Amino acid sequence: MSTATPQPRTHHIDNIRTFLTILGISHHAAIAYGGTGNWTGYVSQKHRPFSSPVLAAFNAINQTFFMGTFFLLSGRFSALAARKRSRSAFLGEKWKRLGGIFVIIRNNAPGVMKGVRGPVWYCGLLLIFDVAYAALRPGDFDLPGQERRKEKEESKGPMGLERVTLPDQRDVLRVLGLISTASFFIRLWYPCGRHLPFLQLNLGYLPQYIAAYITGIVFASSDLSALITAKTRTRLFLITVTTTILGSTYFIFYPHSNPTTSLTDAAGGWNPLAACYAVWNESMGLLLFSGPALWFEKYANSRWGNLARFSYAAFLVHKLTVLFWQYVLDSWVLSGLANTAVVGTIGCVSSWLNGWALTKILKRKELAGFV
Repeated sequence: MSTATPQPRTHHIDNIRTFLTILGISHHAAIAYGGTGNWTGYVSQKHRPFSSPVLAAFNAINQTFFMGTFFLLSGRFSALAARKRSRSAFLGEKWKRLGGIFVIIRNNAPGVMKGVRGPVWYCGLLLIFDVAYAALRPGDFDLPGQERRKEKEESKGPMGLERVTLPDQRDVLRVLGLISTASFFIRLWYPCGRHLPFLQLNLGYLPQYIAAYITGIVFASSDLSALITAKTRTRLFLITVTTTILGSTYFIFYPHSNPTTSLTDAAGGWNPLAACYAVWNESMGLLLFSGPALWFEKYANSRWGNLARFSYAAFLVHKLTVLFWQYVLDSWVLSGLANTAVVGTIGCVSSWLNGWALTKILKRKELAGFV
């Protein structure tokens, strides 16, 4: 009788989550020093929005994929958790991990957060997604032991994960078109920068978050890099789309308007720039989805200490942490890039330390499982 050799634990997905958290902290630090985007609570008097083309490009490119990847990972983890739990146990755990944090942070920082500002909106939206998942996919929950064993014995990849057939190029492009169209029409009423009341969600990016979460669920048993590795033809098509839109935007629209007006038009409305941005954002996001997964699986598959364990907590507290350092270092007269590097680095280290402290506090409140 042969005994199956246990598969070694892989750490590249944990490392991706850590990388995305660092990227998110740096992203928000850059907004205040000449980048572009929404960052409430601090406005630098020395760096106007969009005054640094490098930081503006950094923000614009990050926006296309990093939150979508968070939701893809969340959908994946939710689907894997559902197989081991009943729906009631699943929802109870999600309320403890997401709803509990939502309530505690709002109640403990009423002067700072009106509604759900900062990264807490992610907890609220993810809780809504998980409740919808439990309602719409009851068959995914509490799989019988026999079915679980069958699952494990069926076709698997080198790391013990199922082999999957990559989505057909036409299907990928149909989804891309659907998300882009939905984002464009939503932004007619909710342009980028205008948030949904209470949840404080930037509604124009919601179609991407929904698609990413569903993708994580549907392909939960597949290897992440295999899932989001686009075929060569698809990649070439996406590269063509993104570069064409950038080129046409620069040569056709940009010379006839100032950067502020261009950003306002692109944020939403019945105009060509808004349509270009809706397509470019989703094309670039899809193109970049596979990058971190492929690189981390190949080169960063070892454990990075306890960084992953506290990355979610660091993400939750990073807004107040970064704001603190921005006000402390407000008198520094540095370039936008230098300020971003300093505040981003200190903010990352401080966010992890504060995240560690928050985890300890929440454990005492019987919310230890949230990370």
